[in-house]
Amino acid sequence: MKKIQVEINGKILTYETDLKVRKGTQVVLPPTYWMDARDTQIGKVVSLTSDYTGYCVKVLSVIKK
Repeated sequence: MKKIQVEINGKILTYETDLKVRKGTQVVLPPTYWMDARDTQIGKVVSLTSDYTGYCVKVLSVIKK
């Protein structure tokens, strides 16, 4: 499992994934705590590495490489 950085709503956040991604890939992300559990978010991969060592949620799927 690798940690990547994803831009979403102007913020850069770290997520985990085993999916094949590269910079610029659009990914589907799980909802945040304030969203309805059925909602998802779309983000763009900006880095294939991250120094973040805390808890991360997983990327759900890839939309476009």
